Amino acid sequence: MQEIKAAGLRILVYTVNQPQRAAELLRWGVDCICTDRIDDIGPHFQF
Repeated sequence: MQEIKAAGLRILVYTVNQPQRAAELLRWGVDCICTDRIDDIGPHFQF
């Protein structure tokens, strides 16, 4: 992850539909999550 970000790239993951997995990926440092479950993983999602 650090090498990718150091190269100026962003990390987008999809399709993440489980809140626990989304939280894990955010802790890893991903920049964007695509999901079919916007009701569970939306603008107010906290990890």
